[in-house]
Amino acid sequence: MSAELIFVLGPGGVGKTTTSAVIALEAAARGQRVALITVDPARRLAQALGQERLPHRPEPVPGVDGLDAAMIDRSEAWAHVLAQCISEAASLSVLKSNRYFQSLVSEFPGSLEYVASDVIVGLVAEADYDLVVVDTPPATDALAFLDAPRRLGKVFDGEFLRLLRGGGGIMSRAARRGGGVIRKVLATFVGEATMEELAGFLQLMQEVLAYMRERSRRMRALQYRPETRFVLVGAADTAQLGDLETFRNQLSQRDLSLHALVVNRLIAEPPDEASCRKAAAGTGLEEWATRHQSLIAGEAARQRRRVAEKTRWAEGLPRYTVPCLTLEPRCLEDLARLMPHLAQPTASPLETMIP
Repeated sequence: MSAELIFVLGPGGVGKTTTSAVIALEAAARGQRVALITVDPARRLAQALGQERLPHRPEPVPGVDGLDAAMIDRSEAWAHVLAQCISEAASLSVLKSNRYFQSLVSEFPGSLEYVASDVIVGLVAEADYDLVVVDTPPATDALAFLDAPRRLGKVFDGEFLRLLRGGGGIMSRAARRGGGVIRKVLATFVGEATMEELAGFLQLMQEVLAYMRERSRRMRALQYRPETRFVLVGAADTAQLGDLETFRNQLSQRDLSLHALVVNRLIAEPPDEASCRKAAAGTGLEEWATRHQSLIAGEAARQRRRVAEKTRWAEGLPRYTVPCLTLEPRCLEDLARLMPHLAQPTASPLETMIP
C-alpha cells in the first residue's frame, strides 16, 4: 500500500515550513510512520527541528519516534537518477563531466523540481511510510513545482525522445555525420568541438530523459489520487492573506482541490477586563492592565474581522488557526506546543466574527 501524501503550499514567510513540521509531528504522535521532506533550499526546516542540517534521504529525527526528515539536494537527486539509468562507469563519468549536463543540473529552470518528483515518487511507493509531508517552495515556485511533471511530459514526449536517438535524431545525426547542410550550418555557429560534445550529451541522456518522463507521469498521477491532500497556509499578519484565494483558484485551474486552510499568527484574545483587574490587584497597575486588555482585545478583534473577510471563499473548507508566537520555533518543544492547533479544525468559522 502506498503512502498518503500532503503538499503544504503558501506564500513565503507565512509559517509554511513550521506548519509542515507540526503536521508531521502530529501524525507521528498518532502512531504513523512519517517522512517530512522540504523542497525549499532554505534551511528553515532543519532549524525548526533543532538540527543544523538535514540529509538528502530521510533519516530519523532525534527524539521523535516514527518521524524521518530530509531536504532534497539537487546534486544527490541527480546522482540517484543517473544511477538508475546508466550502469557503465565510463559513460557515467563522461556524462557528469559534460558541460551541457552540468548546466542542466545547476542552471536549467525546474531542474530541482524534476528530480524532486523522482524522490517523492520513490518515497510514496516504498512500504516504509504511512504519510509523506512535502514542504513546497514559496507561492509561485510551489505552483512551478506542481507543474513540473506536466511540463516535462510536454517537452520530453515520445517525438522529442525519438529525435534524440542516435540513429534518427536530427541533432545527433547532424553532429556525427561528416558533411551535410545541417551539420555545416550548426558547426558554423557553435564549432566542431561543441557539436561533438552536444552529440555525446544527447546520446547519453536518452535513457535519463525516458526515465524522468516516466517518473513525471507517476508524480502527476499522485497529485490526483484521493490519498493526496493540499494544505494552504497563510498568515494573519501579512498582506499576502488576500492572495490565498488566487492561489486556490490556480489550483482549481489545474483540477486540484484544496483540502484545508491554515491561518497562522492569529493574535490571542486576552482575558476579560475583570480577570485582568483581578490579576493586577494590589500592584497599582489596575488601570494600566485594563487599558492594555482593551488595546489587545481591540487589535485581536480587528485582525479576526480582516481574516474573516479575506477568507470568505473558504466557507465549508476545514480551517485551522494557530496563535502568534513570540519567537519562531527553534526546537521540537516549540513545535509540540502548536500540535493541538493543527489536530482539529477551528470549531467556529471566522465568518461568525464579522458583525
